[in-house]
Amino acid sequence: METIAVALFLLLAVVVSGALARMSPVALPLPLVQIALGAFIASVANLGVKLKPDIFFLLFLPPLPILPQFPRSLPVCRSPSD
Repeated sequence: METIAVALFLLLAVVVSGALARMSPVALPLPLVQIALGAFIASVANLGVKLKPDIFFLLFLPPLPILPQFPRSLPVCRSPSD
């Protein structure tokens, strides 16, 4: 249960980093903000969790085949390619 709570906390950190990148007065790349936030969390919190393989497969592998489909819109996906 602790592993899932930590994974949800880190997912929240990713969402917060996206908001911070959009609200910053200086244009910062999102990965740079995520690295900085991750370094801050690692220095403040001790989240040493042993990740079991079944939790890894449950949390991280299912989104991988789906992610490349997000930039496309539905009409583009449905139209025949020329």
